[in-house]
Amino acid sequence: MSSFPSAAYSSAQSKWIGKEHIVASTVERALENWQVTKQKRVLDVGCGTGHIGREILENGASEVVGVDNSEEMIENARKTFESLKTGQTK
Repeated sequence: MSSFPSAAYSSAQSKWIGKEHIVASTVERALENWQVTKQKRVLDVGCGTGHIGREILENGASEVVGVDNSEEMIENARKTFESLKTGQTK
């Protein structure tokens, strides 16, 4: 059994669902030269709802695999971005 506080995490994260602008600009600055991910397989650890993975795919990655400890975030990512492969960490 994991000691990760999933319920508290999911509760806190639920208010951020759909608010991709909060983190996306930071990631865009970090990946300003999108050549870093072009035609690469990318692992998005702590993928949340998958918004960053979508940005990475849209900028040329061949595949993005997202993992998150929250079942709710993974389910939301699956529903919203079916093209992303998502999974839950244990």
